[in-house]
Amino acid sequence: MTNKTLGFSPMEWVVLMSKMINSPRISYKMSGLKGKVRNLKTTPPEAINHLDCSGFVQYVLFKTTINDERLPGGSSNQRDYLKVDYENVSYEDVGEPENTDVLYIAFRKTTSSRQGHVWFVYNGRTYECTKTKTPPRNGPTSFDWGVRKRECDFCFILGHLNLPHAQLDMIPGIASVIKIAYPPK
Repeated sequence: MTNKTLGFSPMEWVVLMSKMINSPRISYKMSGLKGKVRNLKTTPPEAINHLDCSGFVQYVLFKTTINDERLPGGSSNQRDYLKVDYENVSYEDVGEPENTDVLYIAFRKTTSSRQGHVWFVYNGRTYECTKTKTPPRNGPTSFDWGVRKRECDFCFILGHLNLPHAQLDMIPGIASVIKIAYPPK
């Protein structure tokens, strides 16, 4: 293993994540190519109607990495691709304060009782495309990283964004996403 990491354009990541999370058009759809962006290079986020989790990850990485990193489609294919060169780490540690500049990618493998899933973790939050009943979600969203703690089977370090939490708070709509997912008691 070489412990490879990717170079990112941090502000591109923030701007794209803002557009994805706040898009009323993008819904979660896992049905063949409907959950994928066919032309990663020329498709703007405003033109996307449906994404599945691996299509979301594939698009975000391509658009925000310095060398236009192209992951394969499908979460199990993405996991197999990354486990060759990227450091596998314990998910228990990804939400810790000393890891706030590290961008992780995490996976839940498919079993007979559950679908596979892939998501990013940055600064104590997940960034993913999913459909959930509680809280109600259908498309790109963000949760506290601990929500996926019991589900994670693999977690890899992708690279460093070096964004202070204050810049993440500047993503329009992120506060409302957090408030809906975790309303005050």
